[in-house]
Amino acid sequence: MPYFINTWRTPKHGHFKEVEKAAQESLKASGKFGNISVTFSSPRPTDSNLKVIGTIAGFETPSDVENFFNSIWEDENRFANLEKINTLCDQSVYLSQRSSIQSVHKLKISSLNLFQGIS
Repeated sequence: MPYFINTWRTPKHGHFKEVEKAAQESLKASGKFGNISVTFSSPRPTDSNLKVIGTIAGFETPSDVENFFNSIWEDENRFANLEKINTLCDQSVYLSQRSSIQSVHKLKISSLNLFQGIS
């Protein structure tokens, strides 16, 4: 499966475990395989929180990735689940990749806008 989606979530203070658990549940509900990992030591401890990092795999083409994101936007329950997680975070970033960046999907809590670019 050559394409995958990485997520980087920065939980608000006091919500780290809650975000990690919700990310695990979201991955399981996606029907795709992947993993969730956490940072125990921030690379820049004075200006960033710990992260919850996820990977969803199993996409053969960029269209499969696009269809996956579209299915979330079109399903109110799935979107509400992501919104629940995102409200617990200062920032959530979604990035789909192959060996180089194929498309970028970024959802920011402050604007709830989806930016998509293909390189």
